[in-house]
Amino acid sequence: MADDYDFAMLQELYINFLGHTRANSKWIPVYPTDHLQNPNATCSIILVSTHISTNMWMPITFKSPDLTGIQLHREFRTLCILNIYNDCNHNDMLTAVACHFHDPENRGYLTAPLHHIILGDFNCHTALWDEECNAHLFTHERLTLAQPLLNLISSYNWKMALPKDIPMLKSFVMKNLTQVNNVFCLEGLLDSFISCNTSPKHHPPKTDHMPIISTIDITPITNDSHPCPDYCSTNWPAFLETLKAKLTAIPGLEELQTEDHFYQVLEHLNGAIQGVIAQHVPMSKLCLYLRCWWSKELAQAKLRK
Repeated sequence: MADDYDFAMLQELYINFLGHTRANSKWIPVYPTDHLQNPNATCSIILVSTHISTNMWMPITFKSPDLTGIQLHREFRTLCILNIYNDCNHNDMLTAVACHFHDPENRGYLTAPLHHIILGDFNCHTALWDEECNAHLFTHERLTLAQPLLNLISSYNWKMALPKDIPMLKSFVMKNLTQVNNVFCLEGLLDSFISCNTSPKHHPPKTDHMPIISTIDITPITNDSHPCPDYCSTNWPAFLETLKAKLTAIPGLEELQTEDHFYQVLEHLNGAIQGVIAQHVPMSKLCLYLRCWWSKELAQAKLRK
């Protein structure tokens, strides 16, 4: 999955007994700042593909277990992505987001202009994104709960990147389709969304939410892997024998008389070393998920077991 997507935003996720979610080596999990104090309270994390250069992004500090964020920076702009899980009974996360935007310390961004993408499970129902067939959900209590989100949208002129009337939650009991998740962004970033839609075919088993897949034209910097010399697999006795023969053939190596003579010998010396490396050192493509501490001795010991 990390080969197809750059980021994954999860809400109400699984946390194991070690306090971690399930993520393979192709993902870098970004947890809330105080996650380790109470891991089971965490309801929002962001997974960043290891293909994305770590020089391009950094986590944003939030004290809430239901709010995570990352900041992407390029030479032309800065993009903040906030992943929100908003409880059905309160709007504490929306208050935390509003405080983040009003805090002057959070305005010292690396590159202007600044853009925001706010997404997640908001657990709010209004006619702005729900289908008309779900009008029975527009009770006074639910509309009151949704009002702080509407105020926040209006204050910052956020636009819905996810079109209206797209179902993304299927009730286990009534089988009713509702719209509780959403994706918002500033108006200036809306044109960068190539697509934003749910993917029912990727609906995980035993869950009621459908994944939302967004394709955004931001061209992230990736970690490209290039072939490099594999010195660990080099036949060093043959390497040294060939290098000795090459160095013996260099004229004037024993006695350097002038500065020009020194640079001539230095050029021959570098050429001899590079030639032997090309002849005896195999090339290998560095794996992004390589365990640097693993050795041939450990591999042989594993086989003996």
